[in-house]
Amino acid sequence: MANKVKEMLKQGKLTVGGWEGLNSVAAAEVMAVAGFDWVAADVEHSTHSEQDYAYMATAVKARGAVPIARVFDKSMRSIRRILDAGAMGVIVPMIRTADDAREVVKAAKYPPMGIRGAGAGAFAAYGITLGESFKSGNDDTLVMVMVETKEAVENIDEIMSIDGIDGMFLGPFDLSCSYGHPGEITHPVVAEAMVKSREACKKYGKAAGLHVLPNDYNIIKDAIDKGFTFIALSYDANIIHLGSKEMIEKARQAEADAKK
Repeated sequence: MANKVKEMLKQGKLTVGGWEGLNSVAAAEVMAVAGFDWVAADVEHSTHSEQDYAYMATAVKARGAVPIARVFDKSMRSIRRILDAGAMGVIVPMIRTADDAREVVKAAKYPPMGIRGAGAGAFAAYGITLGESFKSGNDDTLVMVMVETKEAVENIDEIMSIDGIDGMFLGPFDLSCSYGHPGEITHPVVAEAMVKSREACKKYGKAAGLHVLPNDYNIIKDAIDKGFTFIALSYDANIIHLGSKEMIEKARQAEADAKK
């Protein structure tokens, strides 16, 4: 399966995805059925094992979406094992320098671009399609780095210039903490850092990513207008929560109207 999201991003097209944090294959599959271009398991902050993720990636791919994972860290083990489990892309947290980004590329790509080893993981149908997967692996693997520290913003041009990095995903809350304004994601200093990061993506032809949590047309439209093409619209728990609240509110309103 070719990575349609990577190709869309190369063409400057919008891709929309969602975070999966409940460690639920069913939730991830339902999100894919809904029409998300990509579904990203939040391995960094949740309880997924590589085996859990292998089942999830298979289900997401079967429904036509691209399985991605935010890995635990930039280590070789963290990146290679989740790719072997079936991820078609990684979002790597806390990248601060160009050397960090180079380590990520080295871990995610096969030779001669990197040092990822060939193995019979779920990504290659447990070895059955290994030859084919090895040949297309570098082209099909999406590599996004998270920009969530002041140091990363200071080094953003060098990071985005690295071959093999497809783009960056902003972490506004962590960024605000790094700049000394915890939670103030609209603070002028934080906003300026986000603009600088976005402009570096444009300069080097890389994708800019952002998590848009409120289900608000104007906020989503603003992100698109600013050039973000890798947009996470929400996460599984929040989708369930908001959907449940909406249905309950309608039922209570119907009950009240029936008593009139």
